[in-house]
Amino acid sequence: MKTRYIIRTLCAPIAFMLAFSATAQGAFSFVSGTCTGGTGTSGTTTTISSTGADLMVAAVTFYEPSTAPSINFDTYGNTWVAETQWGGAGNANTIFYHVYSPTTGGAHAVGFTGGFGSACIAAFSGSTSSALDQQNGNGSASSTTITTGSVTPTQANELVLTSFGTFTAGPYTTPSGFTLISSAAYASGVSCGVAIAYQIQTSATADNPTWTAPTANLISARCQHTNRQPSPRIR
Repeated sequence: MKTRYIIRTLCAPIAFMLAFSATAQGAFSFVSGTCTGGTGTSGTTTTISSTGADLMVAAVTFYEPSTAPSINFDTYGNTWVAETQWGGAGNANTIFYHVYSPTTGGAHAVGFTGGFGSACIAAFSGSTSSALDQQNGNGSASSTTITTGSVTPTQANELVLTSFGTFTAGPYTTPSGFTLISSAAYASGVSCGVAIAYQIQTSATADNPTWTAPTANLISARCQHTNRQPSPRIR
């Protein structure tokens, strides 16, 4: 079986979900994560300890008419791979990034660009390299609730991640069955609000996370499942 993962995304407040499968040696473990608002056109996340992680993910949310985002800095020189942009014209949009087998350390930060942008990063252990399996997206220009679209993993023991971005103030309600990693508040005229959460499955179960904001505005959601055949880890 080929190594694969699945991505689901929504935009306009924005949310996404991801899932990755664990190695034969054990299950996924959460290492650390954070969300940080930008300064209008760029930003740098607060530092986390990524020591022990073999998978890092990032979600950069921005306002679509502005310049598309990028990850332009990594404390330890890692190269981040971008996935599909989701959201649509005139909405909050999100691009998901990942690094397999990253160089890690005790003070890990990522720099990002993107108009009114915010970013979340998260580190996990228990992964090996995966290939893209599926993607899905959805969005709303004026809504308080958004789902990522259903994703069904093709293997058990997957890590599922979901992220949410919006141009409305919080608090934001985390999807049922998911653990919130971090969030950053919406700052009017400066940066969007953003949050990220995860779930570690024990069996392959369909997910369609629902995020909620207190007032209607641009909103989107993204979902990603990563599914792969356990394989020897190469360093």
